[in-house]
Amino acid sequence: MKRRTVQPVTTVNAEVIVPGSKSLTARALVIGALGRGETVLRNALVAGDIHDMIQGLEALGVRIDRGTGCLRILGTGGRLIPPEIPLFLGGAGTAVRFLTAAAGLSGGRAMIDGNKRMRERPIQDLLDGLAPLGIRARAARGNGCPPVVIEKGRF
Repeated sequence: MKRRTVQPVTTVNAEVIVPGSKSLTARALVIGALGRGETVLRNALVAGDIHDMIQGLEALGVRIDRGTGCLRILGTGGRLIPPEIPLFLGGAGTAVRFLTAAAGLSGGRAMIDGNKRMRERPIQDLLDGLAPLGIRARAARGNGCPPVVIEKGRF
């Protein structure tokens, strides 16, 4: 595997117009939450999975304002807080995967769960991939599927 170094940018001031998409909206929410400053999403597709993603991010300390036709995200600069209660994300696979990784930044313990179907969807490869980053994450039932428990990492 060829190794590449990516240099971070300090400021991004851009407007990107994309069609309303559940997948793109979920990713943009996480990017905005982990960035610094305000991110405004227009034409965001707000469906059940996106509602679950927003609630999960808010439980991790991200402020998201739902305005008319837009979502405003106040970025945390990667500083998230441990959620006070388990995050129930229904059948939102993208939210479960992204927030499992993001919860490792909280410096505490988090549990992420989903509906019956989500509890049948394997996530072990993600949990294994977090270990080299110092994030201890495990499937609570030992079957490689949610619910998952994320323990304090080295961040």
